[in-house]
Amino acid sequence: KRLGRICSIVFRIGQGKITHDPSTMYFQPFLPDLDEYVFLDIGCFDGSNSESFLSQTNGSCVIAFEPNSFNVSLITDRLKRYTSRFTLVNSALGDDRSESYITIDGPGSIITDDKIENSEKVVQETLDGIFERFDLWDKKTLIKMDVEGSELNILNGAKKVVGNQNTIWAISCYHKSDDLVNFYCTLNKLIETNKIYFRHLTRGACESVLFII
Repeated sequence: KRLGRICSIVFRIGQGKITHDPSTMYFQPFLPDLDEYVFLDIGCFDGSNSESFLSQTNGSCVIAFEPNSFNVSLITDRLKRYTSRFTLVNSALGDDRSESYITIDGPGSIITDDKIENSEKVVQETLDGIFERFDLWDKKTLIKMDVEGSELNILNGAKKVVGNQNTIWAISCYHKSDDLVNFYCTLNKLIETNKIYFRHLTRGACESVLFII
């Protein structure tokens, strides 16, 4: 029975799969006015999505998460003119609060349990903990996640946030073949009661995003 429900929801969101300009990746026209939202840029990378959000909104702010120390310097320089509206958290997010390692060889950072070549130690926090720290429970939030396959770990550390009706989700779902099924199993209550959109943004296999509004 559950498998049938999973297949049904994947079919539904698959019907909306169309190509869009990737420069608007997380800010699609079906989203509400984002001027009152806090944008949580999880997997900030070079800061381009945060910059896009800040340039398109008035008064809104960004809390960005990027554990890679090299990327942190790029982001800081890129967004220095938005200091009053931008907060950068130099840590990873996951299913518990701990210390872990990330690879730093290549454009994306991948979390590992052990120290390996071309890795650095980072602090890992949970999304529930972040909401507590920044007092986000009563604020409207847009949560974007693009973390090289660690999205499900972050959702497992966001049990309270998943139940927050003030939150819009924009989750990358192309890193692993079973992402859509796993996200459905984790977020099925939200998926059954909220609007769902699925957008594929390139001609290749990358950049597919699941929106839950």
